[in-house]
Amino acid sequence: MLIPDRFFPLVILIGFFLNTLFFLTLFFIPKYLRISPQKIKSLPKIIYLIYLIYAFILPGEIQDVGLFSSVGYILRQNLDFYQIDVSHGTYPFFPFMAFFYIIANWINEVLPILRFSFIVKITLIPVLYFLSREIPDYRQRLFFLLSPVVFAPVIIHGQADILVVLFLILAIKQIRQKPILSGLFYSLSILTKSWSVFLFPLFLWHFRFRKILPFIIAFILPIFLDVFIYTRLFHSSFKVVLNAALGHPGSGTGESGLSQFIFLLPKSLNQFIFQNHRIFTSLFFFLFYLIIFLKKVNPLKGAKVILLVFNVFSLAWGVQYIIWLLPIAFIDKDYLNAKIYSILSIPYLVLMYFAITHEKFLLTNILKPTDPIVLFSLLLPWSFSVFWLWREMSRSSLIQKLRMI
Repeated sequence: MLIPDRFFPLVILIGFFLNTLFFLTLFFIPKYLRISPQKIKSLPKIIYLIYLIYAFILPGEIQDVGLFSSVGYILRQNLDFYQIDVSHGTYPFFPFMAFFYIIANWINEVLPILRFSFIVKITLIPVLYFLSREIPDYRQRLFFLLSPVVFAPVIIHGQADILVVLFLILAIKQIRQKPILSGLFYSLSILTKSWSVFLFPLFLWHFRFRKILPFIIAFILPIFLDVFIYTRLFHSSFKVVLNAALGHPGSGTGESGLSQFIFLLPKSLNQFIFQNHRIFTSLFFFLFYLIIFLKKVNPLKGAKVILLVFNVFSLAWGVQYIIWLLPIAFIDKDYLNAKIYSILSIPYLVLMYFAITHEKFLLTNILKPTDPIVLFSLLLPWSFSVFWLWREMSRSSLIQKLRMI
């Protein structure tokens, strides 16, 4: 390896610092963006190249992405991984990405210089390209690509959530005209990682009755084929695979702004909220879906609102979830809020990735949830999400619509 593994946290810190510096420079000194459109168009290519080089020299891997390599290895032994990982804690998803992990694990074994996570990131960097192409303003594409909220989960971590967002946006783009394509792309988003399932009502609402059936068929068929092929290749069953993919809705309670806020409440109250948080989250989803349908919000903005609702009200949280909202906000031309959200997320990302790369320094070991540094870091992006959601709802005639309920 080019750099010893022990320097992994240091290389992450340097990369994150430089990336954040470029982003803040563009934000606070916009004169650097006053260059010809032709030069602006060429800058993303340079960013992609830098990201590729950085991903290659980055020593070490974040643990959860490294575990996906074990999925590929075990499947290469012709074993059913879902039977081995009985708790489904390592891979609680459909088999779709596991087929890719087989290839990535094999490449890593044949060419050890290519880390498993680097092979994953090679596939994710083109996803950033396709997403940035959906942003109308060339200058705003730079902010999206340089956002710390993009850099940390994708280039440092190697999480595939950005691929889920791409399929989701492609599905939303086809929602009015091509229900079959929309269903296919939405199915692929759920096959990649199943979290986008909570946007299902948004799709059903925007289809006329005669288009719902083609959408549902196009949505279900790829999922069926994915599971069917896996069960035939690895001697598994639909029950085993579906239990893994559908039986674990979201991650466990994680470090988020809401969880830190609840820790400040009396112990009996915060325990009650933690025990029933899925019920509360579902109620908020229902309420905001009702408002979206009454206001006849367009699908892209509706998706943005629902993701904001998740940010604000869900306790099931992982650090990679922070990226879900950003591409949709940029594509919806909500540039200022997206950039402020990126800036306010910087302390949170620093804290989380410091904890992830220093296992002995995990938050639960040396930092209490109520420590000022934890409260400050986690409450910043969450508080802005609350404000952002309120602004989204207040821009249109929310009060009048609520009176109609």
